[in-house]
Amino acid sequence: WSELSLESMPVGGLLPARVIQPLCRLLVHVPSSSKQIGFSIVETICVCARQLGRKRWLSLYHKSTRATILAWVFTTGLSSGNRSAESSHPQEGPKGGRQQKLRGLALYDAVIA
Repeated sequence: WSELSLESMPVGGLLPARVIQPLCRLLVHVPSSSKQIGFSIVETICVCARQLGRKRWLSLYHKSTRATILAWVFTTGLSSGNRSAESSHPQEGPKGGRQQKLRGLALYDAVIA
């Protein structure tokens, strides 16, 4: 650590831009039994999106990242199996039903919206 200085650290959006693709690849390979790890990856992706800024994020990463998160939601069984959940703002059912089931996607959509 002693050899690190502020000059050697990535500036601005470079670090978030470098970690998005590896995070998406990792999310694809998270076992369905490790839902908490998947949620943590989605939260990290949201932090990166905030740091990069909405305009840059939407133009570079939004479509592929949202598709990856949606695929993870369906793969892990967090969805009801209903593809209508692909809307950008899932509606909340009784006791937070669909909202809870699509928590990772809802979190991402809330950050990007």
